Amino acid sequence: MVREKRGRRAERRSIWETPRIKKMLAEPFGTPVELTKDEAIAIARDAFGKGKGRWPDGAEYVKRIRPIWRGLLKKSDG
Repeated sequence: MVREKRGRRAERRSIWETPRIKKMLAEPFGTPVELTKDEAIAIARDAFGKGKGRWPDGAEYVKRIRPIWRGLLKKSDG
């Protein structure tokens, strides 16, 4: 979500509804884009989830994936 300040009140709206992003989406596929840090973060949050519970943190992910990789590596060696 992007917050736009209008006076003292902030309006929340989707990153996809901002004029700058709408203009980029209207460009032909493959056209290079340049995002601000805030735009990139908002797009990533929209794409990958907004909070804990949906994705494990880094340490938990490694804990879960390590045995899988070990098994795959052992199979490829033998």
